[in-house]
Amino acid sequence: MILSKVKESVISVLPIAMIVVILSLTVAPMQGSEFLSFLIGCLFVVGGMSLFAIGADVAMIPIGELVGSATTKTRNLTVIIVVSLVIGAVITLAEPDLSVLASGLAASINKWALISLVAVGVGIFLALSMLRVILGVSLRLLLLISYGVVFVLAFVLSLLGKTAFLPLAFDSGGVTTGPMTVPFIIAMGMGVSEISGKSETDQSFGFVALASVGPIITVMLLGFFVDATKLLPTAEVVTGDFFEVYGKTLLHQMRDTAIAIGPIAAFFLVFRFTANKNMPIRTFWRIVFGILYTYLGLVLFMTGAHAGFSAAGNRIGMALGENFPYVLLPLGCLIGFMIVAAEPAVHVLNEQIEKISGGTIKKTKVMLTLMCGIALSVGLSMLRVLFTFSIWWL
Repeated sequence: MILSKVKESVISVLPIAMIVVILSLTVAPMQGSEFLSFLIGCLFVVGGMSLFAIGADVAMIPIGELVGSATTKTRNLTVIIVVSLVIGAVITLAEPDLSVLASGLAASINKWALISLVAVGVGIFLALSMLRVILGVSLRLLLLISYGVVFVLAFVLSLLGKTAFLPLAFDSGGVTTGPMTVPFIIAMGMGVSEISGKSETDQSFGFVALASVGPIITVMLLGFFVDATKLLPTAEVVTGDFFEVYGKTLLHQMRDTAIAIGPIAAFFLVFRFTANKNMPIRTFWRIVFGILYTYLGLVLFMTGAHAGFSAAGNRIGMALGENFPYVLLPLGCLIGFMIVAAEPAVHVLNEQIEKISGGTIKKTKVMLTLMCGIALSVGLSMLRVLFTFSIWWL
């Protein structure tokens, strides 16, 4: 199991590493310490992805399935709504991607205010997703209504001159595709579908799609009360010598990841000793060790990403933007295509799709489709950077 996860991680990270190495030797030269830091970062990311994948398999996914099935068995709509709200918010608070987004805007918006709003949005729409399966409501109808609300709010914000909030709102929706959120939400969907007696293939999907709408709406609502002219994102890049950078980043990630994983571990313990007292002791300890794997994996992954990848990305972005702006479009598409494979949550999603579909939908095909989609999206974003047109055109 470990070797297969390491192999997957190496295959995922290698293309990105090769692109950075080629760029550093040609159009965007890096200092020796920066280059070494990036290579060490690659090792951290590979190790982190491998451990996280194991943790997702033995802890995050089983917990999600258990919570989803146990909640649905109660047939009590109040219990279902409350549990979904709580677990949706807790999982979102644990999402590293959200912390990165909020930290980049800390000078403009209170970090915890933004995180709390996003968590509330995910919780509300996760509860809505649970009710959708139980009550048999069409996913298409809910998505149509939800995105109708999104575009009405976006239009009003634009009329008020607060268009700057639109990219932030849609970026906030992206936190539901992070390494903590995806395994849990998909697993809850599987658990609910199995107990509800609905077609598993039809009902297990759509949870992440709906949950991602919640943060978009809540952050847009925040836009009505915050001055958009003060919305200034900042790049968070740790500086210093090699050991100082990795030492500071590692300690920072150990603390942040513990804060993130802690509520999930606490929720599992409460669930185990209240709603699932008959859980086999072997299953209990397997999940406990899985949570530990998840913690270690996220610490290594986030340390490598921040200490190794961020500085390299910042250096390359500045060099290309200043000297070779015409390269941004094709390079953005290429990096967008490759970076998908380095996202831990994508591998979890693909494996669940293949499992739920009984092997009809192969994970390699899903991966290729996602890679092409992200490549196109990043390419469009690069066009917007180059020609500075409104996000409404996208």
